[in-house]
Amino acid sequence: MLPLTVWLAAANLVQLVLGLTQSVVLARWLGPAGWGELGWILSAVMVADAVAQAGLPNLVVREVAARPREDGRIAGTALVLRGALATASALVLWPVAGPWAGLLLVAYVGQLGGLVLRAKLARGPQIGANLLPITLSTAAIVVCARTEAPQASLALAVLAVATLVAGVGQLGLARARLATPPAWESGRAPGLLREAWPLWAGAILVAWMYRVDVFLLKHLLPPGEGGLALGYYQTAYKPVESGHFLLGALVMTAFPAFSAGMRGRTKAGAGLRKTVREALGHAWRLGGAAVVLALLLRPWAVRVLFGEAYAPSGPALRLLAPALLLVLLNALLASLLTAAGRQRELLWVTVALVAFKLAGNFAVIPAWSYRGSAAMTTLTEALGLGLLWWRASAAGLLGAAGR
Repeated sequence: MLPLTVWLAAANLVQLVLGLTQSVVLARWLGPAGWGELGWILSAVMVADAVAQAGLPNLVVREVAARPREDGRIAGTALVLRGALATASALVLWPVAGPWAGLLLVAYVGQLGGLVLRAKLARGPQIGANLLPITLSTAAIVVCARTEAPQASLALAVLAVATLVAGVGQLGLARARLATPPAWESGRAPGLLREAWPLWAGAILVAWMYRVDVFLLKHLLPPGEGGLALGYYQTAYKPVESGHFLLGALVMTAFPAFSAGMRGRTKAGAGLRKTVREALGHAWRLGGAAVVLALLLRPWAVRVLFGEAYAPSGPALRLLAPALLLVLLNALLASLLTAAGRQRELLWVTVALVAFKLAGNFAVIPAWSYRGSAAMTTLTEALGLGLLWWRASAAGLLGAAGR
């Protein structure tokens, strides 16, 4: 597991640098208010995308990894379902966030190619597919920022077109690695959706959980103050989000290994428990180091990268830093429960976390604005770690890692 994780981590490091570069260019180009407006639209796209994914991402990885001889039928069926739902969701999103937001939502369908490559543990193609969208979109944004006047709608249009082109490339890379040609299998579709619905509901709840603070900041604060608060909060969250890309290489490697370890079994064997202990050990070390680094670089990073206009984001970044470790641990435990077919338990944990974060944000935003949202994000992840660890331990999936 570790060699592939190192390669993916290196690729994710490039993604981190490109993602931060894109965010810095956008933030400096648009200013705090425009940067906040773009962040609100992208948050709406992310929630709509959770609906359009139909819970298929993790299920596709699990099924392709466990049934390589049926990979074409699995991928083809998932692609048709994903495309139809994305198109329908884009039509609903259009009146709320505009046509470019709808196009961006459809462009995300190409991510299915990366999921297939992830299941195949194909190092080179997987790295290429992961880097393609961020590379194209960052290059396009840099050119646009140097030649055009600041405009959030223009930035969104550039992101949508670049992501669409990259999505076509991702699907092409995946097609070359399939053992069988992609094909729609009508008899498989109901089974996929039936098994995916807990993941589907959970993904919508997770998307809402991670973006509810953005929507509440916009609506619970006065218009002028809300726009600036969105810009400051997004600036504080971007380094944390970029860190998740880097650390997420561990989850990308671990989930197919978890799925393969559970193949044909109802309980975790010694080999799987060893894999889980190894993955969690890496998570504690890598995530802990990331938290320390974020805390040490916090005052310097915000001012140097984003400029003095974003200096108020510093305290929020300090409050969000522990989430670098917590989100990584939670993602691993969620992947473990999914590999074991315990999606329903994961769904109820997510319901509890959404309720906790929603109530907490209603309480803290009027008094502490984006700083309160940052604190609630970290508290929600801490609660999630406790609940997920409890359910994984109760299912016998952790072994010695649970003690």
